[in-house]
Amino acid sequence: MSDKLTPLDAAFLEVEDSDRHANLSIGAVVVAEGPTPTDDDLIERLSTRIRSLPHAADRIHAIPLDLAAPTWVPDPNFDPARHFTRIGVPSPGRMCDLTDTVAWIMSERLDRDRPLWQCWLIEGLEDCRWAILVKAHHSLIDGVTGARLFDVLFDKPLTSGPPTDNEAPKGPKSLYGKIIGFYCSTLRAPQRLARRSVRIAEGTAQLAGDLLIPSANSSLNGPIGHQRRYGTAQVRMHDVRTICSAFDVTVNDVALACVTSSLRSLLLHRKEDISRHAVRTLVPVSVRASNTGTSFHNEVSLMLPFLPVEIEDPVDRLQTIHRRLSRHKNGGESGSGQTITAAAQYAPFMSSAWFIRLAMRVPQRSIVTVVTDVPGPTEKRRLLGREIIGIYPYVPIAVRLRLGFAILSYHDQLAFGITADYDSVSEVQLLSMSVEQEVASLLRSTRNPSSAGEFH
Repeated sequence: MSDKLTPLDAAFLEVEDSDRHANLSIGAVVVAEGPTPTDDDLIERLSTRIRSLPHAADRIHAIPLDLAAPTWVPDPNFDPARHFTRIGVPSPGRMCDLTDTVAWIMSERLDRDRPLWQCWLIEGLEDCRWAILVKAHHSLIDGVTGARLFDVLFDKPLTSGPPTDNEAPKGPKSLYGKIIGFYCSTLRAPQRLARRSVRIAEGTAQLAGDLLIPSANSSLNGPIGHQRRYGTAQVRMHDVRTICSAFDVTVNDVALACVTSSLRSLLLHRKEDISRHAVRTLVPVSVRASNTGTSFHNEVSLMLPFLPVEIEDPVDRLQTIHRRLSRHKNGGESGSGQTITAAAQYAPFMSSAWFIRLAMRVPQRSIVTVVTDVPGPTEKRRLLGREIIGIYPYVPIAVRLRLGFAILSYHDQLAFGITADYDSVSEVQLLSMSVEQEVASLLRSTRNPSSAGEFH
């Protein structure tokens, strides 16, 4: 049975078709230690679990002349083994050798004549380590649902004990309580709808204004090539939570502060403009409802804040980011993005496809980078009995964005994956170092405010 792609899912294919250098595959690099698994063990794991993911055994079927959106159709020749590859990194197998290998793999597009995912076993890492790279097209999954791929690969977590009093499920309400609740909800509905409509209208106007106002000229915005660079950074979640508690901010605020610091360092290194309007970022926002957990369609909206690269002090940068994100969230911008993508479902697909192709011909100069933050497993996990010591995300770049940052939490780690255009951004190591230094600087400032800014 076929399943039509949503306009947002199909848009990722259209963007890729309109730019021969774009490759809109997302990924995650899982690093483990211990004996490297055999091909048969991993293929058996994939074979027994991969079909639990919607469309993992389907391929894209395009409709001629764009008369309708593409559909997912079963691949009659589906074989998980055809999606699995084993490769070794160059000796001595350092982290930089792994990231170079990942960049090479992620530079290549997926074959649309097959289901749009791959699994690569990367062996030869130092200290008896190896890695798994899971690669999937953005039309198949978004960042949140992509994290569910871990459940396909990883061993089942240890079952927890019975729920505590606070976690125990509540019994059903009485019929009387349900009637009263429904009556009160009905009375409040028009007021809630009116408030939501006003917020969405304001947010839509804000989004439109953001897109029309260009960022300052920067070498970070421009045509991209076919090849990619990839870098990673990792900080302790305990340190991030200490910073959050000290300055009353969120983990996402701290992550964006790290990105801001790295971009500031890069622009200063290049002796470029670091004004207030130097770097606008696209921040995807998941709008997935709790009752749609089984949906694998992309369900994201966006915000377009400027990152305060012009601010020298790390604490001031962090607090500025917190205020700006709060304004964007409270202004209805993320809700308006969801409304726009939802409305696209009622437009003829042909017009949507042609609009994307036309838009791709107009160089956008408003957005400089993309930053996506995805929650990962909260407890230690294992893969075929081997302990997983790190997970690093990968975000694609396109439409003149030469840099992208993906952030993923795992146990007591917050990992950053940095995607860069090979030809125009060679300073990936500088970006990685700046991310880790920002957390160290903010952590130092929680103990001694006078030391903030030591690294800048």
